[in-house]
Amino acid sequence: MSKNVGRNRVKISFIGAGKIGLSLGRYFVNKNLKVAGYFDTVKSLAERAATETESVVFQNYREIIDQSDIIFVTVPDGVINSVWENLLTHKIKDKLVVHTSGALSSQVFSGARDRNCKVMSIHPMMTFAGGDTEIEKMDKMPLTIEGDLEEFEDFLDKVPNNKFSISPDKKVNYHLAGVFASNLLISVIHRAIANIEKSGLETGKEIIFPIIEKTIENIKEKGTSRSITGPLERGDIDTILKHLEVQRGVEKKLYKAASLELLEILKDSDRDYSEIKKLLEEEE
Repeated sequence: MSKNVGRNRVKISFIGAGKIGLSLGRYFVNKNLKVAGYFDTVKSLAERAATETESVVFQNYREIIDQSDIIFVTVPDGVINSVWENLLTHKIKDKLVVHTSGALSSQVFSGARDRNCKVMSIHPMMTFAGGDTEIEKMDKMPLTIEGDLEEFEDFLDKVPNNKFSISPDKKVNYHLAGVFASNLLISVIHRAIANIEKSGLETGKEIIFPIIEKTIENIKEKGTSRSITGPLERGDIDTILKHLEVQRGVEKKLYKAASLELLEILKDSDRDYSEIKKLLEEEE
C-alpha cells in the first residue's frame, strides 16, 4: 500500500450497494475501518447502505475517486468491466481497486499497471442472502485473494479473517466449489422439504434440519466418504427402486446424479454397487 495511504486512516468506498456491498460495508465499520460512501445506479440502494454505515452517497465516479483510497467494485460479474472502463476515464493513479467476484481474477482490470493503479480480487466465501448477514458469521468467512497483495497489506492486516492466496487461473474451480456448497445444496434441501410435505407432514423444516445439521457435523469430523449412510451405502436396491418410482422430471434426475456422485465417493468400498450403478444410469 502506498506510504500516504499507510499513514492515515484508509477510506474505503463501494461501487455497488447490493447485498455484498452493504454486508462488507457493515463488516468493515464493525472492524473500525472507515467507509467513505457508496455509488449505485439504483440510488435507494446507495442511500440504504450509506445510512447503515454512516457514510455518504456519491453522485458520480469523480466523487468516489477523490474521496477514496480503496474502491471496492461490488457489482455482478458482467458489470465489472464496464465499471472499470468508467474508472479508467478518470485519474486513478495510486488508487487501490478491488472486486469481489469469485470466478474472475484481478486481470479483468486490464491496463491498471499503465495507470499506476494497484488491483486485486477479494472473494468472501460466504452466502449473502440479504444485506443483514450476521457479523459473527462474517468473522468466520475465509477470504480468497489474488493480485497486488503487497500493496494491500496494510488493509488486509486490519481484517481478521483467514486469507487464502489463489492463482488467477484457478478461480473458476474455486467459485464452483462455493456454488456446490451453497446454491446447489439448497436445491437438494428444497426437494427434501417438499417430500416431507408430500408425506402429509406440514413441518418440513423442523423435521429435516436436525439430519442436515448432523450430516454437516459428520463431514467436518469424518470427511465425506465416512459420512454416507442410507440405502445406497448399504446396497439396498429395493428401496432405491421405490424412491425412483415416486419421482419425476428434474427431481428424479437430481436424485440419480447425486446418487452416482455418492457411488464415486464410495468407489474404494468393498461392497459391490454395480447393480445400483446400472439402475441409476438407465435412460428414462
